[in-house]
Amino acid sequence: MPKRDRQPEHWGSLVPHNSMHGRRPVPLSSRTVVIGKEGDVRAPSNPHLSRHHIRLEREGDGNVYATHLSALNSTWLNGKRLEHDRRTLVEPCAGNAPYSLSGEAPDAPLLFVSVPNAASARAACEERKLNGWCGWSLRLERAGDCVAA
Repeated sequence: MPKRDRQPEHWGSLVPHNSMHGRRPVPLSSRTVVIGKEGDVRAPSNPHLSRHHIRLEREGDGNVYATHLSALNSTWLNGKRLEHDRRTLVEPCAGNAPYSLSGEAPDAPLLFVSVPNAASARAACEERKLNGWCGWSLRLERAGDCVAA
């Protein structure tokens, strides 16, 4: 009997905060996902995004870790700057509520590139003072809620 390919488990989504990344959530199903101009999730025309900027890794226990890979640009998770090459646990944050997207959990983890927080990024975009910031809410599925992609 032929062997069936097993579909990867959907464990979350990246929900973009601006149109540079489209408006649709990007499903996450690989154990490791790289965000960057040449990554698994891309925004090739964004000046603040490195070729391989951030790595998201989902462990067997359901925990998700973010690693900042860029030597030139910054990455911010829940308003805190990530250290280069150091894995950081991605967790919900109640302080994100004022910056959450409509329809997303108010404590959804926020991931931004080069801009320290969602408020300054949104203000800059509205005033057209900053061209092309990157920002996503991470919609993480609980381990028991995962569905096949």
